[in-house]
Amino acid sequence: MTLDRNQVLAATDLPALHEEKVGARQPGSGWPCPNPAHDNQTGKTPPVSISGVLWNCHGCGAGGTAIDLLAHTDGLDFPEALAWLADRAGIRDDGTPW
Repeated sequence: MTLDRNQVLAATDLPALHEEKVGARQPGSGWPCPNPAHDNQTGKTPPVSISGVLWNCHGCGAGGTAIDLLAHTDGLDFPEALAWLADRAGIRDDGTPW
C-alpha cells in the first residue's frame, strides 16, 4: 500500500504547520517565508499567503504544498515529507486513520 498524497495534504492544517515550522502570521504582513534563500522581507506585500493546501511567497516566488514547506524547513524529500505529514495527521499507509 502507498500513501495518498491528496488525502494527506487535505488532512494537513497548513497554517498550523507553517506556524510551527517557520513562525506565526504577523497581522497585516502575512507569514514569514520558509525559503532560506529569501533573505529580505520587503513589506510591500504579505511575504507568504496560504490558500487551501497551497502557500506562496510574494517576495521570492517560492511556494507549493506542505510537502514543499518541509523541503525548505527540514530538508525532507517527497517520500519523507509525505510520511511525516501522514504520521502527523494519523493516516496509516493504507489510507485509514490510526
